Amino acid sequence: MIPEEMLSDELLRQATEKCAEAIIANLPAPEECNHKFSKRFEEKMQELLHPKTVCIISPEYISK
Repeated sequence: MIPEEMLSDELLRQATEKCAEAIIANLPAPEECNHKFSKRFEEKMQELLHPKTVCIISPEYISK
């Protein structure tokens, strides 16, 4: 049974937009964000952003 007071997609979209605006308005200015990430974190991020290429060759291919 669907309730009569069901929220419409448009109402949900508007509420989401207002929520996003409120969150963004309360963020500090970029120049106020002076976090220094650890060297290990930076290394892990580089690994994610620039993965090493791995080539896997099946044994069937090698025996040809």
